[in-house]
Parts: sequence; C-alpha cells; structure tokens
Amino acid sequence: MAKWQVGIRLKKRFTPHPDIKRLRRTVLNILKDEGAPSPLEAALLITDDEEVRRLNQRFRGADRTTDVLSFSMSGNGRGDGRTSDKETFVLPGDIAPQLGEVIISYPQAQKQAREAMTSVEDEVDRLLVHGFLHLLGYDHEDAAERRRMRQRERRIWNNLAKARAVSPFEKGGPRGI
Repeated sequence: MAKWQVGIRLKKRFTPHPDIKRLRRTVLNILKDEGAPSPLEAALLITDDEEVRRLNQRFRGADRTTDVLSFSMSGNGRGDGRTSDKETFVLPGDIAPQLGEVIISYPQAQKQAREAMTSVEDEVDRLLVHGFLHLLGYDHEDAAERRRMRQRERRIWNNLAKARAVSPFEKGGPRGI
C-alpha cells in the first residue's frame, strides 16, 4: 500500500469551511491515479488572495492574484528527490521525499465556482488536480503539453466523480434489497 502524507493548512476560517477530509481524499486519489512514488509527502495551503498575490509576485514576478500556485520540491516534477537526472537531494533515511506544495486562493475558488455555477468543493477539487499535476511534472506552456495535461485532468476528474458517486445500496440508501 502506498504511503503518502498530505499536510493541509488553512490560513483562516473560511465560510463555507473547506472539508479537510475531502481535500485529503482528493489529493490521495490524484497521487494514486498518477502512480506517484511512495513514500511521498506533499503540502496544501488554502489561503486568501493577498497571500497568493504576494507569493505570485515573489516567485513568478506576476503582481496579481491567481487561483492556484504549485511549488515543486524536486525541481523536476517527479517527486523523487532528484533535482536533475544526475543530481540527487539527499534526505535522511526516515524522511519521505517531498513532492512540493499547492497553494489555493479560496476566494478565487469561490468566485470561479459562482461563475461556473458549480460548488466551491468541486472548484477546489479542479484546482487541486491542476496544481498537483504541475507538481508531478505536467505543464501547459505549449499546445502539446496543454493537450496532455488537459487529458490527464479530465481522466482524474472523471475518476474523482466516480469515487464520490454513492450507490443507493450503500450506507444511508434503501435497506433490504
């Protein structure tokens, strides 16, 4: 069984409050779908527009907020601890390799959910898929990369939807059938 650790931080109390268990399940499903190496640690920060804008300015030179940022710890998007095919970042034996951190602006997710007429939970899931695919080495800088990344996003999104579908015969559904 894969050993993935997902640290989740909320900058402040948002309304509605993000469901931490759902966030963790979503990230774990993404890692599973993509066959991420194990063990592996990743981080998620749900924060506000101001912090995302500050980080976007500092690390990307873009003085504006955005919906999701991804910061890879491996430098190559593979989460295997190597900074290149020849270099390896040495970690103590008892520490799992660090994939990186995804940072989501919750106010942006709320705004985009309203515009798309969807739930904020589904919008956050969409941003998680996008952000974690970046950590796993996907990009959208050119047309071919963009197609590849969009295909992976759709496949993962469909798998998440299937995983969340509740059969009427499961807990809380009709009994005695």
